[in-house]
Amino acid sequence: MVQSFDFTRKTKNSKTMKNYLALSFAVCSSAASWAMPVPSPAETNRFNRLFVEGRTFAESGEVRFAGNAFTKVMDSTAFQDICKMGTLAIPLLAEKLIAEGKDKAQNAATPLTITLFCMHLWTETTRTSRFSNENPWAGDPIEIIWKGGKQLAQTRVQFLLSEMRLARQDGRNEDFTRAKTALVGQGIFSVEPLFDALESGDKDVVPVLTEFSWIKDECPDADSEQLIAWWSENKERFSLPERENGFEVNPRLEKWKRLGK
Repeated sequence: MVQSFDFTRKTKNSKTMKNYLALSFAVCSSAASWAMPVPSPAETNRFNRLFVEGRTFAESGEVRFAGNAFTKVMDSTAFQDICKMGTLAIPLLAEKLIAEGKDKAQNAATPLTITLFCMHLWTETTRTSRFSNENPWAGDPIEIIWKGGKQLAQTRVQFLLSEMRLARQDGRNEDFTRAKTALVGQGIFSVEPLFDALESGDKDVVPVLTEFSWIKDECPDADSEQLIAWWSENKERFSLPERENGFEVNPRLEKWKRLGK
């Protein structure tokens, strides 16, 4: 079963709530830009059916007025079955997030449980962290991540790897751990750039890659050769889009702040 998150426990800070909810309504691109496998008509139909079921359940009084509303939504069959689709669900979910954003703009009464249903699906399928202490760019609009594509992901991953090495060299253990955590916190947006580095001979990425749940589940305790073999069989599932033509984006590396020596 996919792990459920207790939103009420982890988002008491209003700024965290604001950043998290901002993700819901910032998707401004097309799922066709993704390099991931294109879902078949049957897979698309199944996703659409499950999404409607999950959204309808999230909107129901049984969920909206329940003390454990978020657990109910994420333990639902529809939510779990979409998550089991893995990365195949991401482009389909992106299209739905665009629609949800338009719906929210037109209807301020959209239940919070629907918003959280959508965004928990996003974080579960992309395995990105929505918390700034785990991902410095957790509050970025999805438009930036989406249109920035592989180039933006590479810039951030290379920066964090550099910070991780410098922290290790300077004996800044807390910064070392933070940089490693941030790499994992970017979820799927770190995977391809990290494997590119590994294939170029960078062994520093091995202990980072083995922290990803995909690899823990499918290739546990792997060394660099086993990781490269796994990647050759699975890279299509994790291929990021190229940056959209003409789209300029600031990687906002200044959001990373060293804690000092």
